[in-house]
Amino acid sequence: MFNFKTYLRNDSYNINISNECIYFLNYDRVIEINDDIIIVKFKDFILNIKGNNFKIVKMLDNELLITGKIKEILFNE
Repeated sequence: MFNFKTYLRNDSYNINISNECIYFLNYDRVIEINDDIIIVKFKDFILNIKGNNFKIVKMLDNELLITGKIKEILFNE
């Protein structure tokens, strides 16, 4: 049986990376965003993304969409 309450309170994270676009869902907090670095904290790790020309396209409580040229992605526990 479908549990609507569980569906609405889904706290699992989602990260989608495509050509010059990064989408985060259910992140804990943004540590830093500037033209060449993005640092985002999730429940179990910190994601560091290095690149160029990063711009925030969408930023909500639990969603973040950024465009720019991605050069490097690092996961830190």
